[in-house]
Amino acid sequence: MAQKAKSRKVGTPGRIGHAVNRAPARPKTRERLRTLREDERSLPGAALLTLLIEEGARRGLSTKELVASIKLTVSHFGMLRTGQRSVPRLGDDVLSRMAQFLGLSLVAVMLLAGRLQREDFVAPTSTHARELQSAMRQLQNDPAFAGYVTPKIMALGPEEQFLIVKLYEAARGLKLLSSYTSVSDVVDGVAP
Repeated sequence: MAQKAKSRKVGTPGRIGHAVNRAPARPKTRERLRTLREDERSLPGAALLTLLIEEGARRGLSTKELVASIKLTVSHFGMLRTGQRSVPRLGDDVLSRMAQFLGLSLVAVMLLAGRLQREDFVAPTSTHARELQSAMRQLQNDPAFAGYVTPKIMALGPEEQFLIVKLYEAARGLKLLSSYTSVSDVVDGVAP
């Protein structure tokens, strides 16, 4: 014998024999990409996230579509936005997908992510060399000595510049080279 199916009728919600009153289904709207909040913009890697969001918005993508295109989950992307996950610590594979999405080089994306710094592209300068360069610039900017500091003098080697700065210190009663303890510091600390 076939069982009779119980139908829900309009009335008290949830009771057998009564239909549940529901609001009519709303058409699904695309979730717009939300820009970073003020507090999120100060986090490491915010420049990269901002660029991703802007490019996704330019293409008319939703958040879900954006993160799918770089093979992340919405929750992972949300944690990157809020700082719960670190953008600079993202793997090379994720950064490569982001670079491809943005049409940028991996190095550019690493800079935006905070993984690399601009200083990573400049040869390190010793404290001695920086201090000597600064002292030479001060001597060059002193009106009483500026006429004597020609481009040739500025191009001299570190030993000669050290001697000039020491003479300038004595003439002006200044101490500009505090990191030097002896003349050997010039050769050891400044020489390439």
